[in-house]
Amino acid sequence: MPSPRARRRTPAVTWAAPPNIYIGGGGPLRSFPIDRRGHPADDRQHDNQPASGKKERKVRSGRVSALNAMFHLTLLPGLPAYGPMPTAFPVEWGRLGREGKVVEFKTDVGTWVGNFKPGLGGINLAGMHPNGRDAVIIAAGDLWVVNPDTRVGQLLLPAIDAAMEVQEPTGWIFSWQGLALVRLGSLGIVWHTRRLSWDGFDQLRVDQGEVKGLAWSPDDQWHPFCVDLGTGRSTGGSFGSEDSEGWEKCL
Repeated sequence: MPSPRARRRTPAVTWAAPPNIYIGGGGPLRSFPIDRRGHPADDRQHDNQPASGKKERKVRSGRVSALNAMFHLTLLPGLPAYGPMPTAFPVEWGRLGREGKVVEFKTDVGTWVGNFKPGLGGINLAGMHPNGRDAVIIAAGDLWVVNPDTRVGQLLLPAIDAAMEVQEPTGWIFSWQGLALVRLGSLGIVWHTRRLSWDGFDQLRVDQGEVKGLAWSPDDQWHPFCVDLGTGRSTGGSFGSEDSEGWEKCL
């Protein structure tokens, strides 16, 4: 997977009224606590704080997952003043006492705090992994999968700038830097599209088993594309039909 590049342009990444969306540009952390039925504690709409120059959008916090969560997550504004030392992700991040994106984990065996090194830019999110055991944490774009019981985490992807939950089967669709789409399932990353856009997506939505939307091109035009929700195979887009970047992973 290539490193995140510097963005020369920051076009909108929007989802066209899906049931559960998270869009942002590295603004303040947001709380999506999960109860044992997989519901967040607060179903009200929240105002997201996007990056400079972007239009303000709404973030809907509906159902986090249909699976039964055995833990409770809360995104905190900072490290607690008292209590045990937080667990750092990665380990070396906490050695100099630096504060990153902070998440509180409450499990059957106790409560602990994770301190996540921020990525180079993207959304902040705490949600449930479709395997029903792990947590999905996105810290300024860096996507982590964390086991709340063992406190072990794995960094999967950088530069996640939008996320949406999908069903049948339960999982997540992520926008990777506004260039490609990725689906996370119960066993990990299910598929990764080829590069679909030069620099940004618009009007993303799930429709009849496909993710559809528009991809930006350097002539400031938007080109339609669709991605099969089950396999990750895609048509259209603005970057050509070949997998010239070598990113595509399909079923």
